[in-house]
Amino acid sequence: MARKQRLMLIVKGFFLLFPAALALLIIGPSLGNQSGGQTLSHQGHTHFPLASKLATNKSLIVGHVHQTAQTTLDTPWNLSKAENLRQKLMTYRPVGQGNYKEYFMGNGIDWQGTELPKGLVQEKGQALVDGKAQDFRYSQTAEQPGWHIVAVFSNQEDPSAELKHTYLFVIANGQGPIVLEPQRRDGNQLHLTSQVDQEVQALFKSVVDGER
Repeated sequence: MARKQRLMLIVKGFFLLFPAALALLIIGPSLGNQSGGQTLSHQGHTHFPLASKLATNKSLIVGHVHQTAQTTLDTPWNLSKAENLRQKLMTYRPVGQGNYKEYFMGNGIDWQGTELPKGLVQEKGQALVDGKAQDFRYSQTAEQPGWHIVAVFSNQEDPSAELKHTYLFVIANGQGPIVLEPQRRDGNQLHLTSQVDQEVQALFKSVVDGER
């Protein structure tokens, strides 16, 4: 009888202690990870539990995307608008004008001895727009004051083009989007005109205004 009572006491004790032991096994490692993360952080290392690391990375990624998108929306010119203009000019096919190609600062087009856009940006005081002297900047955002060349397209190198055109797409302070075309060279001065094809001008304005 005494042996039976002792056995019963052992069984009761097991059931009383088991929940506490189980809780310790579950919570203990979590507390250890948190403590270890804080200690390593104080030592200048980066250590997070898996869940915290995933949450942190997700927050950083979302924040970066949001900031990039916000910056893109706030600037007069951006990569999205540049791509939109590029796509529109790929389908711009007036009769006799062939294909238009895009040119950049590091890969320009030679127009009667002036590399565009580089020559206009670097040679100050040598450009005339509708008879008036004008200096240019080359920009991907057009945020600063001045006249910003944001894109250059030309069909000059297409042998099938009967009518040659080189267009400079400019965002000018206080005047908005303007398309310019070089007319002639007079000594060291390059004459440009704003009297260009109205379809090209309207196309550029729609891109700057954010239309797709």
